[in-house]
Amino acid sequence: MERTGRSRGGRLACAAVLGALAAFVAAPAGAATFAVRITENNLSLGGDTFKKNDIVLYDSDADTATILLGRSSWSSNNVKVDAFHLLADGTMVVSHSNSGTRVLGGLAMKDGDVALYDPVADVAVMLLSEAAFNKNTDVDAAHRLPNGNLLISIQQRKRTLGGITFRDGDVVEYDPVAGTVAVVFSEDLFDGPADVDGVQQGSIVLTTRDNGVTLAGLTFDANDIVSYDTGTGTATLVQDGSEVPAGTQLFGVYLPALIVPEPPQTALLLSGIAGLLAFPSLSRWISRRRVRDGGR
Repeated sequence: MERTGRSRGGRLACAAVLGALAAFVAAPAGAATFAVRITENNLSLGGDTFKKNDIVLYDSDADTATILLGRSSWSSNNVKVDAFHLLADGTMVVSHSNSGTRVLGGLAMKDGDVALYDPVADVAVMLLSEAAFNKNTDVDAAHRLPNGNLLISIQQRKRTLGGITFRDGDVVEYDPVAGTVAVVFSEDLFDGPADVDGVQQGSIVLTTRDNGVTLAGLTFDANDIVSYDTGTGTATLVQDGSEVPAGTQLFGVYLPALIVPEPPQTALLLSGIAGLLAFPSLSRWISRRRVRDGGR
C-alpha cells in the first residue's frame, strides 16, 4: 500500500511538472526557472511549504514552486540528491551523495549510480552503475543527451571509467551502450582546480562548488550558471546564483533553450493536455478515478 500511495502521488506531481514545463517552454528567453534541492525543513517557497531534501522546480519570475521529486519517494528521508536532470517528458536523471544505498522506484542506488526515474510508474532503471568505475565514486553532475548518452562529472579528484581517467573539474560523455567515455570539457580550462557539480546540455552549461573560478576570462562563484562555447572558447554568465532562493541548493537553471524535446513531444508540451498524452498510464488512472468518484 505504501508503494501504491507513492505511485499515485508521483502521477499527480508529474502532471503538475508537465504543466509547468509546458508553460515554461513557451516562456520568454530570460525567464529563470531553477531546479533546487530544499536544504531547510518546512521551507516556504513560491507559496508552498517543502521538506528538507525535496527537489523543486522554482519559477523566480512568477514566484511559484512545483514539487519534482519528494523525499518520500525514497526509502529514507535522509537522502541528498546531488545530480539531477529533468527531461522534457517528465522523467528524471538522478544520483545521490549518501553513503550506503537508497532505494528509489524499486532500485537500490549507491552514490556513484545514475538512474532514470519515472514518477508516473514509480520505477527507476540504472543508466550508469558505480561498479563501472575503478573505485567508489560520487557522481555529482549528470545530464542525459537526446542520443541516450550521459554528461557526468564526479566529486573525487581522479576516477577511471571506460578506460579514461578524469578529474572532478572535467565533464565527460559516457556511452552506456558501448561503455566508452570521452572528455568534452577539461578542468584545465579553469584558471585553477575546480569541482564541476552541475552540467546541462547547451555548449557546456555548468556550475561549480567553488567561488572565484575563472573560465575564459569570466570569473564566477558557486551556484552561478555559466555557458562555455567549445567552438569559440568563450564563457557567458547565464544566471547569477545570488538569485537562487535561500535554503536551497541549485541543480541548474532551466531555460527554454535548454529543453529541446523531440518534435512530437514539443506539440504535446505546448498543449493543455500534455500530461495525459505523454503519459497514457496517467490518463488511465485519472479515468478510473473519475468513474470511482462518480464522474467528477
